[in-house]
Amino acid sequence: MERRKDLILQIRALERAPRESAKVFDRAEVAGHGLLEEMSWAELKERLKVMQAQHERMVFEKREKQLAKKVEKEEMLTEKIQLLAKVREQARDQMIENRDLLRKQKLQEEVKKDRQREDVVIEVAARLESKKKEKKDQERRLRKELQEIATKQQFQMNSLEALEGHKNADQIAGLNREVLRRQNKTLQEQRAIDHVQARERAQRKKNTERDHKEYAEMQEFVDRRTERAREVNRAFRNDLADSFRHARDLQRSHENRQIELGGHSANAYMKKISSLPALPSDDFTKFSSLLT
Repeated sequence: MERRKDLILQIRALERAPRESAKVFDRAEVAGHGLLEEMSWAELKERLKVMQAQHERMVFEKREKQLAKKVEKEEMLTEKIQLLAKVREQARDQMIENRDLLRKQKLQEEVKKDRQREDVVIEVAARLESKKKEKKDQERRLRKELQEIATKQQFQMNSLEALEGHKNADQIAGLNREVLRRQNKTLQEQRAIDHVQARERAQRKKNTERDHKEYAEMQEFVDRRTERAREVNRAFRNDLADSFRHARDLQRSHENRQIELGGHSANAYMKKISSLPALPSDDFTKFSSLLT
């Protein structure tokens, strides 16, 4: 009897105890909700791995393309910098050569003009000296002739009669007229020489003023060319500094983006970039010093 009651109590306790109604989870089994794209948990996980791999491959290819473009752009900028440096150096050498050529031509022209002036001055001095010598000889001859005429007159006045004296007076008057004519001719020649000397002095003064004016114009032209070259140089240096600054900012932004995406990758492009010569901050100053 006691055993029977115990069995009844156990049966009732089992009936009152909660039953496990949950199903056993199978990762390879489909849930069975009737959806078109319904799949199991294992298949979903495999699909997720495939999509993640595709996304990573896409990101890697995009990163490789960006790095390749970056390397190509840096190489292009380096080639442009080298080309511009060569062009600037050639222009500077050409400008120095032209300046030296102009200076030599100017010096040769000045030496030639100085020689011409010296030759003209020597020639004019020789002419004046010869004219003065001729004038002195003529005056000496005239004085000698006058002395001879005076001696002759005195002799004739003492030895001849009044008629002969009157005739001799006419001759003396004619001789005096001849002396006056020669003196006038000598004075005219001296005036012509003085006029030539005045014209030569005026011409020398005019040539000197023209030389000073040409030198001032050439100096002003060289100053303008130098100022324009300095302005071009300053503009070029500013553009180059902006290019370097933009390249550094672009590089930093790419590096920050790569760090945010997952860090740097040890690929062929990164190795190539690390093997390239660095562009330090003082390259621009060295390049500018070469240009100036």
